[in-house]
Amino acid sequence: MWTATPQPRYWSERNQAKSHRASLGKCSAADHQIRVGQSGRKVAQVVCALFLAATASSVFAGAGTDERIGEPGVYYVDPEFHAPTRHMAWQDFNSNDVWICQIDAQTGRLIPANGKGIRPPVKTVSIFKSSQGSGSFNGPELGFSTRGLFAYYTIRDGNGVNQTARFGPLDRGTPTYLQISRDERFGRAGALPTILPDFPEVALLNIYLDRLRGQTGWSFEDTPNDKNIVPTAEISLKGPRWVPGELAISTNIQTSDRTKQAAIYDVETGTTKVITNDAGHKTEVFVFNCPETGTRAAMCLVGNAQRELAVYKEASPYWEKIASIPCPTFVVGGGIFGARIYLPEPFVFQGKSYFTFVVGKVNTRTLAVKGPSQVFVAQLGRPEAVQIGSTNAAARLDPEALVLSDRVYLYYYIGVAEGSNMQPELHVVKDFLPLP
Repeated sequence: MWTATPQPRYWSERNQAKSHRASLGKCSAADHQIRVGQSGRKVAQVVCALFLAATASSVFAGAGTDERIGEPGVYYVDPEFHAPTRHMAWQDFNSNDVWICQIDAQTGRLIPANGKGIRPPVKTVSIFKSSQGSGSFNGPELGFSTRGLFAYYTIRDGNGVNQTARFGPLDRGTPTYLQISRDERFGRAGALPTILPDFPEVALLNIYLDRLRGQTGWSFEDTPNDKNIVPTAEISLKGPRWVPGELAISTNIQTSDRTKQAAIYDVETGTTKVITNDAGHKTEVFVFNCPETGTRAAMCLVGNAQRELAVYKEASPYWEKIASIPCPTFVVGGGIFGARIYLPEPFVFQGKSYFTFVVGKVNTRTLAVKGPSQVFVAQLGRPEAVQIGSTNAAARLDPEALVLSDRVYLYYYIGVAEGSNMQPELHVVKDFLPLP
């Protein structure tokens, strides 16, 4: 889920890539189910340590001001943002409608207040498998090129095959709907578009269903049926991802010792470079431009237990590990929670690197939360991670940072287990930076 606005790194040298299509690599992907759940009450106390050069831990709880936004009873799922225009795209879990609204820069609230601004004429598919068949691995995504800002999402055609559609432009003129893929047999489970303001079209990182399940791939939006395979060891909740400002994809590769290492796949050359070689499987790999080091950096989870989030700075021949964030714990009604780190993402604000993630116990296949989950933010170079927002015992999912010039809003949604009488909620957390 693309949330940050990338700062192009090599783009001035790469804007001719469209002419190289014939020599580019191939792609595909697997379907992911997203499910949500769990309710209850709690007062949380957080004990967490972020280690950089073996520093100690500190205790914080509930930083920032947490506000429920949107319309009560509406099930907001997987909101995505485009910071320059403050657009938000989201999926209604109950109706499978796609909606696009904007964010009030001064309050972080939705415009209009229920988030139901513009609705494409065709619904999306379920965000996980349903009785109607395979759904999508995520909700609508926002992509940007010289054509403008568009929403990309999965629809089901008249033959029952999942296809990619787009709606826009959202930042100029009158938006129109277009089905852009025409798969005859094997459908899709979502598309992640690039955000490249100087490029003439969006490139899509696709996930494919059925026979091609388990692979990722990419295509340009004008040739969406190309299946350019992207080497990857697995499809995770947040990866593979586009590298900000580049036609390149961060992923992981299983090496000769059977360790899954972080890697970058170059779309223009079709080559893959492994960037880590230390112990532990690497998943959820994000590459970002790190102001503290003046280089690119990679954030990833380390180990099968998902109890460490690590940061590596660009170096040769392998990137150098500069930070390790152990999984935080929090106390709820006498019980200690904090089984794993999920759904991590980096963001950069005013020259500092931050990392958002959820701590809890989540089924990675269905995203069903088994007990309470909490949102945390860590900062590169600081010895602690901080619990963000409300401390009640909800099942929080998918924190997304909207980075503006003078502030950051952090959004998350609360999922509801089947049969629960709890209400779904969309929240924004304000004024949590600087971290305490």
